[in-house]
Amino acid sequence: MSMHFTNVTLDGIYNGIAALIRSKNEWVQRGDVKSNLFTNFEAIEARIIRDEFDYHDISFYFIITDRITGKVSISINEAIKTEDGWKITRNEEIYGQPFLHIYNITESKAIQVANIGYICTKDSGTHDPGKDPKFEYAKLKNLRYMVFNAAAEMTKFQCYGLSMEKFRSGFKLNISGTTASINIWTIGKLMDYNTDVKKEREANKKLQLRCLPFLNGQDKYGTLYIFTTCQESEFNDSYVRTRIDQIEEVLMMFLSDANPDKDARYIPCEFQNKVNLSEEVINYDHDSKNRG
Repeated sequence: MSMHFTNVTLDGIYNGIAALIRSKNEWVQRGDVKSNLFTNFEAIEARIIRDEFDYHDISFYFIITDRITGKVSISINEAIKTEDGWKITRNEEIYGQPFLHIYNITESKAIQVANIGYICTKDSGTHDPGKDPKFEYAKLKNLRYMVFNAAAEMTKFQCYGLSMEKFRSGFKLNISGTTASINIWTIGKLMDYNTDVKKEREANKKLQLRCLPFLNGQDKYGTLYIFTTCQESEFNDSYVRTRIDQIEEVLMMFLSDANPDKDARYIPCEFQNKVNLSEEVINYDHDSKNRG
Protein backbone atom coordinates (compact mmCIF):
# COMPACT_ATOMS: atom_id res chain seq x y z
CA MET A 1 0.00 0.00 0.00
CA SER A 2 1.26 3.48 -0.89
CA MET A 3 2.00 5.97 1.88
CA HIS A 4 1.49 9.71 2.09
CA PHE A 5 2.93 11.95 4.81
CA THR A 6 1.58 15.31 5.95
CA ASN A 7 3.94 17.18 8.26
CA VAL A 8 2.28 20.32 9.54
CA THR A 9 2.83 23.01 12.17
CA LEU A 10 -0.45 24.48 13.39
CA ASP A 11 -0.78 28.09 12.22
CA GLY A 12 -4.35 28.90 13.25
CA ILE A 13 -5.22 29.79 9.64
CA TYR A 14 -5.18 26.69 7.49
CA ASN A 15 -4.31 24.20 10.22
CA GLY A 16 -5.29 24.16 13.85
CA ILE A 17 -7.14 22.67 16.80
CA ALA A 18 -10.89 23.27 17.01
CA ALA A 19 -13.37 22.59 19.82
CA LEU A 20 -16.99 21.77 19.05
CA ILE A 21 -19.66 22.46 21.69
CA ARG A 22 -21.87 19.49 20.91
CA SER A 23 -25.06 20.70 22.61
CA LYS A 24 -25.00 23.94 20.59
CA ASN A 25 -23.30 22.58 17.48
CA GLU A 26 -21.01 25.62 17.66
CA TRP A 27 -17.25 26.05 17.57
CA VAL A 28 -15.32 27.74 20.36
CA GLN A 29 -14.07 31.05 18.97
CA ARG A 30 -10.67 32.65 19.46
CA GLY A 31 -10.42 35.90 21.39
CA ASP A 32 -9.43 37.85 18.28
CA VAL A 33 -12.54 36.46 16.50
CA LYS A 34 -10.40 35.77 13.43
CA SER A 35 -10.88 32.03 13.49
CA ASN A 36 -12.02 29.01 15.45
CA LEU A 37 -8.63 27.37 14.87
CA PHE A 38 -6.13 27.44 17.73
CA THR A 39 -2.42 26.76 17.40
CA ASN A 40 -2.04 24.82 20.66
CA PHE A 41 -4.05 23.19 23.42
CA GLU A 42 -2.95 25.70 26.06
CA ALA A 43 -4.71 28.50 24.18
CA ILE A 44 -7.90 26.57 23.47
CA GLU A 45 -8.15 25.29 27.05
CA ALA A 46 -7.70 28.83 28.41
CA ARG A 47 -10.65 29.92 26.27
CA ILE A 48 -12.78 27.02 27.51
CA ILE A 49 -12.01 27.86 31.14
CA ARG A 50 -12.67 31.56 30.58
CA ASP A 51 -16.11 30.97 29.03
CA GLU A 52 -16.93 28.22 31.55
CA PHE A 53 -17.79 25.65 28.91
CA ASP A 54 -18.52 22.11 30.08
CA TYR A 55 -15.55 19.94 29.11
CA HIS A 56 -17.86 16.93 28.84
CA ASP A 57 -19.81 18.76 26.14
CA ILE A 58 -16.77 19.43 23.94
CA SER A 59 -15.13 17.42 21.20
CA PHE A 60 -11.68 18.34 19.89
CA TYR A 61 -10.66 18.13 16.25
CA PHE A 62 -7.55 18.75 14.21
CA ILE A 63 -8.44 20.73 11.07
CA ILE A 64 -5.72 20.03 8.53
CA THR A 65 -5.29 21.30 4.97
CA ASP A 66 -3.29 18.92 2.80
CA ARG A 67 -2.14 19.76 -0.73
CA ILE A 68 -3.42 16.42 -2.07
CA THR A 69 -6.38 15.38 0.06
CA GLY A 70 -7.62 18.90 0.80
CA LYS A 71 -9.17 20.02 4.09
CA VAL A 72 -9.94 17.31 6.62
CA SER A 73 -11.37 17.22 10.15
CA ILE A 74 -9.88 14.56 12.42
CA SER A 75 -11.08 13.74 15.92
CA ILE A 76 -8.40 13.90 18.59
CA ASN A 77 -9.48 10.36 19.52
CA GLU A 78 -7.63 9.21 16.40
CA ALA A 79 -4.40 10.95 17.45
CA ILE A 80 -1.49 9.61 19.43
CA LYS A 81 0.59 12.02 21.54
CA THR A 82 4.26 11.93 20.66
CA GLU A 83 7.34 13.62 22.07
CA ASP A 84 7.16 16.35 19.41
CA GLY A 85 3.41 16.62 18.91
CA TRP A 86 0.71 14.34 17.56
CA LYS A 87 0.57 11.47 15.07
CA ILE A 88 -2.47 10.26 13.15
CA THR A 89 -2.58 7.24 10.83
CA ARG A 90 -5.52 6.81 8.47
CA ASN A 91 -6.50 4.61 5.53
CA GLU A 92 -7.65 6.97 2.78
CA GLU A 93 -8.04 7.16 -0.98
CA ILE A 94 -6.41 9.33 -3.64
CA TYR A 95 -8.08 9.19 -7.05
CA GLY A 96 -9.75 5.95 -6.03
CA GLN A 97 -6.52 4.30 -4.91
CA PRO A 98 -6.11 3.24 -1.25
CA PHE A 99 -3.11 4.55 0.67
CA LEU A 100 -1.85 4.96 4.22
CA HIS A 101 -1.92 8.62 5.26
CA ILE A 102 0.30 9.62 8.20
CA TYR A 103 -0.16 13.08 9.76
CA ASN A 104 2.63 14.47 11.92
CA ILE A 105 1.25 17.51 13.76
CA THR A 106 3.22 20.08 15.75
CA GLU A 107 1.61 22.70 17.97
CA SER A 108 2.99 26.24 17.84
CA LYS A 109 3.03 29.04 20.38
CA ALA A 110 3.85 32.64 19.48
CA ILE A 111 4.25 34.62 22.70
CA GLN A 112 4.00 38.38 22.40
CA VAL A 113 4.99 41.06 24.90
CA ALA A 114 2.13 43.36 25.96
CA ASN A 115 3.51 45.72 28.63
CA ILE A 116 7.00 46.49 29.93
CA GLY A 117 8.08 48.44 33.00
CA TYR A 118 10.17 48.59 36.16
CA ILE A 119 9.28 48.24 39.82
CA CYS A 120 11.14 50.80 41.89
CA THR A 121 11.22 52.06 45.48
CA LYS A 122 12.78 54.99 47.31
CA ASP A 123 15.94 52.86 47.60
CA SER A 124 16.32 52.66 43.82
CA GLY A 125 19.36 54.61 42.71
CA THR A 126 20.87 54.82 46.20
CA HIS A 127 24.41 53.55 46.73
CA ASP A 128 26.75 52.96 49.65
CA PRO A 129 29.39 55.71 49.76
CA GLY A 130 31.89 53.07 50.85
CA LYS A 131 30.98 50.96 47.82
CA ASP A 132 30.28 47.91 49.94
CA PRO A 133 28.86 45.30 47.52
CA LYS A 134 26.79 43.84 50.35
CA PHE A 135 24.68 47.00 50.30
CA GLU A 136 23.70 46.45 46.67
CA TYR A 137 22.90 42.77 47.08
CA ALA A 138 20.88 43.46 50.23
CA LYS A 139 18.92 46.10 48.34
CA LEU A 140 18.06 43.62 45.58
CA LYS A 141 17.27 40.85 48.05
CA ASN A 142 14.85 43.05 49.98
CA LEU A 143 13.11 44.24 46.82
CA ARG A 144 12.65 40.71 45.51
CA TYR A 145 11.34 39.61 48.89
CA MET A 146 8.76 42.42 49.01
CA VAL A 147 7.49 41.92 45.47
CA PHE A 148 7.36 38.14 45.75
CA ASN A 149 5.39 38.32 48.99
CA ALA A 150 2.92 40.77 47.46
CA ALA A 151 2.39 38.46 44.48
CA ALA A 152 2.09 35.37 46.69
CA GLU A 153 -0.54 37.14 48.78
CA MET A 154 -2.57 37.87 45.63
CA THR A 155 -2.66 34.18 44.70
CA LYS A 156 -4.55 33.49 47.94
CA PHE A 157 -7.55 35.39 46.60
CA GLN A 158 -9.56 33.22 44.22
CA CYS A 159 -11.13 36.27 42.57
CA TYR A 160 -7.84 37.17 40.89
CA GLY A 161 -7.44 33.73 39.30
CA LEU A 162 -3.66 33.57 39.63
CA SER A 163 -1.03 30.87 39.95
CA MET A 164 2.67 31.44 40.53
CA GLU A 165 5.85 29.91 39.13
CA LYS A 166 9.13 30.77 40.82
CA PHE A 167 12.64 30.42 39.44
CA ARG A 168 16.11 31.60 40.39
CA SER A 169 16.04 35.06 38.85
CA GLY A 170 12.38 35.89 39.27
CA PHE A 171 8.87 34.54 39.00
CA LYS A 172 5.69 34.82 36.96
CA LEU A 173 1.98 35.03 37.65
CA ASN A 174 -0.26 33.10 35.26
CA ILE A 175 -3.73 34.59 34.74
CA SER A 176 -6.46 31.92 34.66
CA GLY A 177 -8.71 31.82 31.61
CA THR A 178 -6.04 33.41 29.44
CA THR A 179 -2.57 32.63 28.10
CA ALA A 180 -1.28 35.80 29.81
CA SER A 181 1.49 35.98 32.39
CA ILE A 182 3.05 38.73 34.49
CA ASN A 183 6.81 38.15 34.47
CA ILE A 184 9.13 39.73 37.03
CA TRP A 185 12.89 39.43 36.49
CA THR A 186 16.05 40.77 37.98
CA ILE A 187 17.99 43.09 35.69
CA GLY A 188 20.68 40.39 35.52
CA LYS A 189 18.13 37.98 34.04
CA LEU A 190 17.12 40.61 31.48
CA MET A 191 20.78 41.09 30.50
CA ASP A 192 21.23 37.32 30.14
CA TYR A 193 18.15 37.02 27.93
CA ASN A 194 19.14 39.84 25.59
CA THR A 195 22.70 38.52 25.31
CA ASP A 196 21.38 35.10 24.34
CA VAL A 197 18.95 36.57 21.81
CA LYS A 198 21.89 38.28 20.10
CA LYS A 199 23.79 35.00 20.02
CA GLU A 200 20.79 33.19 18.54
CA ARG A 201 20.46 35.84 15.83
CA GLU A 202 24.15 35.57 14.96
CA ALA A 203 23.79 31.81 14.62
CA ASN A 204 20.61 32.08 12.56
CA LYS A 205 20.45 35.17 10.37
CA LYS A 206 16.81 34.46 9.46
CA LEU A 207 15.65 34.43 13.08
CA GLN A 208 13.07 37.17 13.67
CA LEU A 209 13.62 37.80 17.36
CA ARG A 210 14.08 41.10 19.17
CA CYS A 211 15.82 41.82 22.41
CA LEU A 212 13.50 42.94 25.18
CA PRO A 213 13.33 46.77 25.28
CA PHE A 214 14.73 48.46 28.38
CA LEU A 215 15.40 51.87 29.90
CA ASN A 216 19.00 52.97 30.22
CA GLY A 217 20.26 53.98 33.64
CA GLN A 218 18.00 51.81 35.76
CA ASP A 219 19.53 50.63 39.04
CA LYS A 220 20.54 47.01 38.49
CA TYR A 221 20.13 46.18 42.17
CA GLY A 222 17.35 48.59 43.07
CA THR A 223 14.75 47.79 40.40
CA LEU A 224 12.99 44.76 38.97
CA TYR A 225 11.98 44.31 35.34
CA ILE A 226 8.28 43.52 34.88
CA PHE A 227 6.68 42.58 31.58
CA THR A 228 3.46 40.90 30.55
CA THR A 229 2.95 38.38 27.78
CA CYS A 230 0.19 36.47 26.07
CA GLN A 231 -0.11 34.30 23.02
CA GLU A 232 -0.39 36.23 19.78
CA SER A 233 -3.99 35.11 19.19
CA GLU A 234 -5.02 36.93 22.39
CA PHE A 235 -2.91 40.07 21.96
CA ASN A 236 -5.82 42.14 20.61
CA ASP A 237 -8.40 40.55 22.89
CA SER A 238 -9.80 43.39 25.02
CA TYR A 239 -10.72 41.02 27.87
CA VAL A 240 -7.17 39.66 28.10
CA ARG A 241 -5.53 43.10 27.89
CA THR A 242 -7.88 44.42 30.59
CA ARG A 243 -7.05 41.49 32.86
CA ILE A 244 -3.34 42.12 32.35
CA ASP A 245 -3.67 45.80 33.28
CA GLN A 246 -5.84 45.02 36.31
CA ILE A 247 -3.44 42.44 37.73
CA GLU A 248 -0.48 44.79 37.30
CA GLU A 249 -2.35 47.55 39.13
CA VAL A 250 -3.46 45.26 41.94
CA LEU A 251 0.09 43.91 42.35
CA MET A 252 1.41 47.43 42.85
CA MET A 253 -1.41 48.12 45.30
CA PHE A 254 -0.57 45.02 47.35
CA LEU A 255 3.12 45.98 47.27
CA SER A 256 2.45 49.54 48.44
CA ASP A 257 -0.02 48.51 51.15
CA ALA A 258 2.42 45.97 52.61
CA ASN A 259 5.38 48.40 52.46
CA PRO A 260 3.97 51.92 52.94
CA ASP A 261 7.39 53.38 53.75
CA LYS A 262 9.06 52.19 50.54
CA ASP A 263 7.29 54.42 48.00
CA ALA A 264 6.85 51.52 45.56
CA ARG A 265 6.04 52.65 42.03
CA TYR A 266 5.82 51.41 38.47
CA ILE A 267 7.83 53.05 35.68
CA PRO A 268 6.55 52.14 32.19
CA CYS A 269 8.94 51.37 29.35
CA GLU A 270 7.40 52.39 26.04
CA PHE A 271 8.29 50.34 22.98
CA GLN A 272 7.34 50.19 19.33
CA ASN A 273 6.42 47.28 17.08
CA LYS A 274 5.88 43.66 17.98
CA VAL A 275 8.16 41.89 20.47
CA ASN A 276 7.95 38.11 20.46
CA LEU A 277 9.40 36.10 23.30
CA SER A 278 11.54 32.98 22.93
CA GLU A 279 10.73 30.34 25.54
CA GLU A 280 13.80 28.38 24.48
CA VAL A 281 16.08 31.31 25.26
CA ILE A 282 14.28 32.09 28.52
CA ASN A 283 14.78 28.53 29.70
CA TYR A 284 18.55 28.72 29.39
CA ASP A 285 19.96 28.07 32.84
CA HIS A 286 22.28 30.87 33.90
CA ASP A 287 24.40 31.09 37.00
CA SER A 288 23.31 34.59 37.94
CA LYS A 289 25.07 34.60 41.30
CA ASN A 290 27.25 37.51 40.27
CA ARG A 291 24.81 39.10 37.83
CA GLY A 292 22.01 40.16 40.20
